[in-house]
Amino acid sequence: MQDDSSRGASSGSLRFALYASANAAVLWLLFAASYSPHEWLVGFIVLVAATAFALFLRRYKPVDAHLAMRDVAQGWRLPWYLLVDCWTILVVLARDLFGSRRPESFFRVCHFGKPGAAAEPAELGRLILATIYTTATPNSIVIGADQHRLLFHQVAMTPVEQTTRDLGARP
Repeated sequence: MQDDSSRGASSGSLRFALYASANAAVLWLLFAASYSPHEWLVGFIVLVAATAFALFLRRYKPVDAHLAMRDVAQGWRLPWYLLVDCWTILVVLARDLFGSRRPESFFRVCHFGKPGAAAEPAELGRLILATIYTTATPNSIVIGADQHRLLFHQVAMTPVEQTTRDLGARP
């Protein structure tokens, strides 16, 4: 017989699994936009694997992060950043195609949060959001992050986005 604490933990894991599965399924449908049977089969297999991986991470690598709505709301600038970065990538492509300048790429590091202090749940939440928002734009992709640093790659050197700075990055 299970005690109340283990039942609460398993119901929390079940809710998490259902939430993760539903999100993965909806995103897959949005991106695939196909209804052929073989793609549904592949989608189902990937969905099961993604859910199992999410449950594994939740159990063995728990993350204590807090997402505040004002931090999530920093994403309002993303549509503009997407347009600007698409233009930046097109300019780099045109320069490469027409031979005016070879493309470069840059690895950059931003310091994040309070130096030397352990990351608080709210700070970890901001780091997660900064990773998502920075990677969402075509010119930048976050390669790695720890409690105090954000390592990312840029196709063209541009300033660190205001959203990333507002979330706690110090270029």
